[in-house]
Amino acid sequence: MKDESALKSWADIYRAMRERLAVGGGEALEEALARCAEQPGSYPPQEMRQRRNAVRCFFRRLGRPFPGSKDGKVRADRLDMALETIAQDAGVSAAEVRRVFEWYSAASESPVQQPVCGTKPACFDCPLTPICSHYVRRTPINQLPEEERPRERLIAAGPQALTNAQLLAIVIHSGVPGQSAVDLARRLLKESGDLRTLSKRSIGELKRPGIGPARAAQIKAALELGNRLAAEGPIQPGQSFRRSRDVFERYHTRLRDEKKETFHILMLDVKNRVIRDSEVSVGNLSSSLVHPREVFRDAIREAAHAVILVHNHPTGDPTPSAEDKDITARLKQAADIIGIKVLDHIIVGEGRYTSFADEGLM
Repeated sequence: MKDESALKSWADIYRAMRERLAVGGGEALEEALARCAEQPGSYPPQEMRQRRNAVRCFFRRLGRPFPGSKDGKVRADRLDMALETIAQDAGVSAAEVRRVFEWYSAASESPVQQPVCGTKPACFDCPLTPICSHYVRRTPINQLPEEERPRERLIAAGPQALTNAQLLAIVIHSGVPGQSAVDLARRLLKESGDLRTLSKRSIGELKRPGIGPARAAQIKAALELGNRLAAEGPIQPGQSFRRSRDVFERYHTRLRDEKKETFHILMLDVKNRVIRDSEVSVGNLSSSLVHPREVFRDAIREAAHAVILVHNHPTGDPTPSAEDKDITARLKQAADIIGIKVLDHIIVGEGRYTSFADEGLM
């Protein structure tokens, strides 16, 4: 979607419309426009009136002063002059501009399957919404055709058919005057840049007009479920861990965005199958926070045969510190006394990790 600064002139608007029509069929559009330039062609009077009326309706919806008109009103006798003015500004032929406006707004034979601003405007798929008066005052989502409503579209076509904004709009549920749930979702995503950054925002950072504490909590919960699903990765409880990479993939999404160091112990049976994991401490690692008594308490209770130690570095750099090495040595000594094997200590960073076992540090 274009922003308002990219749609200052009618030439900008025309180019945005043409780019949108070219989506999914750029070659067909170019060929059709080339034929129009060579043979402008003619249509029966009734079809011509329908085309012209559709273009006039588009101008009225957009709500900008009519190009070339002194009073700015959308008048039928000024339509050709308006299109010629746009063509001059854009540096193309008037025939080309006329066809682009007709195909954008009229349900007639054209290289595109459906007009964007036809009888039922597809605002969700239009690049002109930042400057469109109709979009600002348009029909709420619950009064749109079912195929344009995110929830109904998900039911009919599945979640893969929806954009991130549409999926987020289902969580938000409803909008506010002048902004639908999709608008609110788009704004959140635009400000954050991506879903991962959005998931790191606090409830207070998510709040804004239209999104109070309850809706912010819903968004936070939905994104956390996504994070937890991703954290499960390809390794499921009960399966065997064969390499340090498996452990990293199990914990990476879960720990990479933590702002504090979080220490986990992964408990395994005699066949190195997962029993369960346990969070031992949150905070900078120290002998007081990561004490053998706390680390191995659950492992003894679960009769674990072996354990893997896992913690993250919020800086993103998984290089072991001197304290990491010291704590690992102390925990291994304690484990040897109680008869539990420490197979590895894995430090999770941003997209990478360090395995004490792989590096020969155990």
